[in-house]
This record gives sequence, C-alpha cells and structure tokens, in this order.
Amino acid sequence: MTWTIETGEPAVQWVAGRLGVAFPQGATALALARDGELVGGAVFCGFTGRDIEVSVAACRTLAWPRAFLVRVGTYAFGELGCARMTMLTSTSNRAVIRIAPRLGAVREGRKRNYYDDGADALVFGILREDWPDGFNA
Repeated sequence: MTWTIETGEPAVQWVAGRLGVAFPQGATALALARDGELVGGAVFCGFTGRDIEVSVAACRTLAWPRAFLVRVGTYAFGELGCARMTMLTSTSNRAVIRIAPRLGAVREGRKRNYYDDGADALVFGILREDWPDGFNA
C-alpha cells in the first residue's frame, strides 16, 4: 500500500464532492491518496492571518496516517503562521470526529443544515499550542 499527499484543484473538488459544498476560488487542499485513489482530504480557505478554516472529508474506513496530520499542522501553523484552525466536518464523519480531540480540537459549535444534503457541520477549534508536539514538523 502506497500513501501520497496530493494538492491542487482535483483535491479541492474531491473534498467538495464528499461534503456537498462549493469552496471559494483560491481554496487550497491537501488530500490523501492510497494507491493512487483519493481517500481523505482537508481544504483550507478563509485565511484571516490568525485563523484558517479547514473542511475535512474522508472515506468511511480511513485511518489518518501520521504524515498527513503532520503536513496539515505544518501548513496551518508553520507555513501560514496561524494561531488557530477552525475545522468543519459533517456530523456523519465519524473518523474525523473521533480523531479531532486527539489533535487538540475543542468542539465549538454546530452549523445547522450546512451541507447540500441538509447535514449539519460540527465546528472544532484547534489552537497552535494545543496541536500535539509530535505532529509539528
């Protein structure tokens, strides 16, 4: 099994399709591919200088590899210099909901009827100082 991290518009569109949302022009993505097939991803948009909004989607069976999580933190906290990430995910995305607290995320709210299918989005906040040291590059 070969894992790669993909970027670019196909990665943005994969996450958008999984979540049922449209991201604004200029959104960037990190997507995880297993043997060439996209299985998970994070789209970054709404950068304010202190915060970046991250929308996360995954296949049902995905176990997030450490290297991918390190890359997400490196991008948001290292390259962009954010003080926090605001993460959105569907209430049905059990993999992301399960891992969020292990990444220092605190559930901050819910956006009702956020996705095209009527599903709610859960809102998590992750502060730079709460991001696990082992996930910083």
